[in-house]
Amino acid sequence: MSPSRLFRTKNALFARAEADALALAGFTFGLDIVLFVGHLRLSEHQTVDEIHRSLSEQLAPLDQTISRREILFLFEAYSARFACRDGSRP
Repeated sequence: MSPSRLFRTKNALFARAEADALALAGFTFGLDIVLFVGHLRLSEHQTVDEIHRSLSEQLAPLDQTISRREILFLFEAYSARFACRDGSRP
């Protein structure tokens, strides 16, 4: 997944019916960001600080922010929903 495909325009941040279908209840960010965080953490072996820096840089032009705690929540959601698909536990 290419980071450049994650944030196309500022309008992409507004909720639409299609976007709502791809979001987890109670989360600010959609499944694309959940998957991106999981990929960076497990495949690229990035730390929470590195992931935070990367996402913050991408969100800055959109006047949006993300906290380190939100990244931890997103990774937890990734682990619970996707990492265990092979039967292993994180």
